[in-house]
Amino acid sequence: MRAAVVPTYGAPIQWETVPDPVPGPGEAVVQVQAVSINRSLDVEVHDTGAGWPVRRFPFWTGADPAGTVVAVGSEVDRVRVGDRVVAYPFLYDGTCPYCLRGQETVCQAFGVIGVHRNGGEAELVALPARNLWRLPDDVPFETAAAAAVTYGVAWDLLVVRARVQPGETVLVWGASGGMGSAAVDILRLAGCDVIAVTSTEAGGRLANTLGAKATINRSQQSVADEVLRLTEGRGVDVVFENIGSATFATSLNVLAREGRLVTSGSALSGPHVSLDIRQLYRKHVQLIFSAAYSPRWVPTLLDLLRTGRLHPHIGHRLPLSEAEAGQAIVRAGQNLGKVVLVAER
Repeated sequence: MRAAVVPTYGAPIQWETVPDPVPGPGEAVVQVQAVSINRSLDVEVHDTGAGWPVRRFPFWTGADPAGTVVAVGSEVDRVRVGDRVVAYPFLYDGTCPYCLRGQETVCQAFGVIGVHRNGGEAELVALPARNLWRLPDDVPFETAAAAAVTYGVAWDLLVVRARVQPGETVLVWGASGGMGSAAVDILRLAGCDVIAVTSTEAGGRLANTLGAKATINRSQQSVADEVLRLTEGRGVDVVFENIGSATFATSLNVLAREGRLVTSGSALSGPHVSLDIRQLYRKHVQLIFSAAYSPRWVPTLLDLLRTGRLHPHIGHRLPLSEAEAGQAIVRAGQNLGKVVLVAER
């Protein structure tokens, strides 16, 4: 098979022939039809490792492949050859004390596909069968791949942890990117009023299409001033913080009393922030962090995709062999929604 091989951190990706994967016990091999590019789990891991211990070189990323099962190992009854599947991106053993309590996101063996084992930027990928979910026939592979990371994490942050309510006002940074656009789509479904922050007119149009009530172009407007104007000085109930050090202070400043700031730990502008804790306790602010989501939410998300209540925006489709070009688009912030790599016909 061929794979988008990362020879070492920061080196150009090479589309190379590598050995076909062989499924071990409890594993299945998937012929990849689509996989998306995620900034933190693909671009940053490729460039620097993003603080994750990549186990060996060479490797290839791709946390969210979707495709068809072509082989299964022993002790697998969850999927069969021929099944259409999408991968749950996060690795867990299912046996540690956290997993047994339904807390797979903090499993003692937690990992990420494409980081802690080779991922889906390849023609074939071997994965634990527990990570594979049958895909409804009317959900395209590309749609499933575009949603598997970003929609799951945004759902966990906003619906599960922040418990957003209809009528609440939510500020979404980076609202036209992969994670931000997922947040806007989910918040529309939840009945929230979204103020979307983008840096381009095209990004603002996408956010409006996905359901934003108002947009702010941060390259032309003061985000803090506009938020206070739009909320008549009250601030927002929730901030979806998707940038990092450059925006964190503003995010805290525009929170209303008892507001919640949620973040997946994305640090596009840097991971280090300074806090005045008095600002937090005087307004009873909550800081909520999560970088994954429980597999129990996969059926819900697949049903919302199947029924068209959620609809990921795919801004670029490229062949698997052009993973380097796809990462360059995301690295430069030129993507609207997701960049998806698709199998070559």
